[in-house]
Amino acid sequence: MLNFLYDLVVKAQHCTSAQNCCRKENVLMEINKRVKFLVQKSVIEVKLKDQEKKNKRRERRKERRKKEKEKEKEEKEKEKEKEKEKEKEKEEKEKEKEKKDWISLVFH
Repeated sequence: MLNFLYDLVVKAQHCTSAQNCCRKENVLMEINKRVKFLVQKSVIEVKLKDQEKKNKRRERRKERRKKEKEKEKEEKEKEKEKEKEKEKEKEEKEKEKEKKDWISLVFH
């Protein structure tokens, strides 16, 4: 790419030194086309970089939401486990109470 631009500059210098050079317009048109192409290419690259940034942000947001949902799910599971444990403890206490009541009834 740099070689191409260098060649164009050399040609353009030659054409500007020779006032009525037939290649002058062709060289200038070539330079113009190449510059437009490079500008378009750089614009496209910038757009692609912006799109990549947006995609990365989107992915990070998705991951963050996913982690939050997992945390909420784990918290709910922990709460359920705690409730189950409480219920088991209540049942055990009731069973022990019943045993004590039966024992007291039998021995009195």
